[in-house]
Amino acid sequence: MKARLAALISGCLGIAACFDAPELEGRLCSDEEPCPAALVCGRDRRCVQPCLSDQECQDEDACTLGEACRDGLCTRTTSITCNIAPGECYFAPGACDAADGSCVYTPKQTGAPCDDANACTDQDSCGGGDCRAGTPLDCDDNNACTDDGCDPAIGCVNTPNTIACDDGDACTTGDACSAEACKPGTRILCDDGNSCTLDGCDAALGCIANPVMDGTDCLFAGGGLGECASGNCVGCVLDTDCNDNNLCTTDQCVSNACVNNPNNLSCNDGNACTYSDMCTGGECRGTTIACNSDACTTRTCNGTASCSSTFHNGVTCADDGNACTRDICNPSGTCTHPYLGDGAQCGISAANRCCAGGCVNISSNPAHCGGCDSGCFAGMSCETISVTNTCSSAPPNVSGRCRCQGANSQCPRGQICRTVSPFTNRCTPDAPGDCAPGQAPVLLNSCPDYCAY
Repeated sequence: MKARLAALISGCLGIAACFDAPELEGRLCSDEEPCPAALVCGRDRRCVQPCLSDQECQDEDACTLGEACRDGLCTRTTSITCNIAPGECYFAPGACDAADGSCVYTPKQTGAPCDDANACTDQDSCGGGDCRAGTPLDCDDNNACTDDGCDPAIGCVNTPNTIACDDGDACTTGDACSAEACKPGTRILCDDGNSCTLDGCDAALGCIANPVMDGTDCLFAGGGLGECASGNCVGCVLDTDCNDNNLCTTDQCVSNACVNNPNNLSCNDGNACTYSDMCTGGECRGTTIACNSDACTTRTCNGTASCSSTFHNGVTCADDGNACTRDICNPSGTCTHPYLGDGAQCGISAANRCCAGGCVNISSNPAHCGGCDSGCFAGMSCETISVTNTCSSAPPNVSGRCRCQGANSQCPRGQICRTVSPFTNRCTPDAPGDCAPGQAPVLLNSCPDYCAY
């Protein structure tokens, strides 16, 4: 302070007021009543000691920013404001913590209303500063023709469907939803086959049959004449008067009234895929049989417990995934897969050959190098013709040769290990017997011979 006053006094020589400055510190000041030269008019309009550096203006308040000394007064560029709460369950504005500059907000009381941003909840409320989800919305619109759900963005969603429904009319069947409403289906036909009743339909009850007036003439199924009594045709004379054209009922005229009792006679339901048909409960029913066909056999129902079969000999059937077999139906209707045989071509390349039941590449396979079962010596590789051949008369990639190291014993089937240039240390056939069955040696001038199918 003494140093600061000394510096200021240097500007106050000859001015008595300068020497009175300490006593004037804190008095009110204005533009009309300025402070003495050793003091400045502060922000609170009182005379204060002037600052000399920015460091003096650091107020150790983390909520003020940009403190600096300007024209002897400490200034700051801005203060931290706390106007935006971290959520709707806090009050705003908050207060700035001078220790670290963070904003502190007071949480609202538990139960204060809020919105959790989920349109599928209702009556959300605050608790511990968080907005807690309220009661899930009940999106049931009591309409069977809508699928009810909830979208968090928009709330309840009731999507129209087309399911079966009940329009409340017992006189319709096959009702279905359309455009959020249950639309009636086909009207049912109410006919009980009784000439002594008047048939109709009640929306609540369905089909109804009201008896006609007693004494009304009626006809039995067999053609006999009778009269109606309490809704029944009575007065039959013969059993034939009571014929209901159902083989599975025994028709009788008992005391001038028709009786049609179910029986258990043998019958024919007209379905070739059932057998042992018998009358049951007044209906003809049989045991069902399934006759399924495949590529080798066409099976059809014949009304018995077995299917009739037609075999397709020689027809292509299901592929077994093996390129070295034929997939063909035999005379008994079975899908068979006979082997094509060693040496048969089994791919696009001429080097793809059937060996030991599978398709191999004889230009690179050391177990079948150049031919089936022509295995290379342990540790020796199979080399394709295209790698070793420079002779224009030999097509590439059709076969292979085993490598060797100067010993004939390292070559398959009695072949010899070539020791002359070019292409030394390659196994080559010296006679037809040096190749696999079905092969013959291909002789090349100056280049190693090889076996080919």
